Amino acid sequence: MEKWVTKKNILIFLGAMTLVSIFTIDELSFCRSVGLKRCPIPLDDSQEAFFLPFVVVFLLSLLTYKMKDEVFQAWSRFALWFVPIIMIITFLLNKSEQGGMGISGAVSGAFNFLIICIFYIIFILVSLIKIIRAYKRTKNKV
Repeated sequence: MEKWVTKKNILIFLGAMTLVSIFTIDELSFCRSVGLKRCPIPLDDSQEAFFLPFVVVFLLSLLTYKMKDEVFQAWSRFALWFVPIIMIITFLLNKSEQGGMGISGAVSGAFNFLIICIFYIIFILVSLIKIIRAYKRTKNKV
């Protein structure tokens, strides 16, 4: 597995998944902006949520791409275990929604959104801290 986890392979995979997410996530409205009435791969919200982490990880991967390999490896070790956690929690929260009417449905949806946002904020902040610390460590070695 270590040979597969290279900067180039990860970037290619994440780029492909980001393109898929652009075409599948209805909220991005890319399909409508190019004149399609609906996206070619229609997904419900729980399936769309599967692709969302790839966009965030792709952007962080781009940030580390030109840095030394040690920086990328330090960040990717964290991302490889935290991203599946975000995906599972997002999937479970989306599946748990009953689509209730009125205030209870709105409160449940807002709470689930808050939980998901907290996990993404934690992921982004810890990722940036890991990247900065690894970058400073490799900068001091030279």
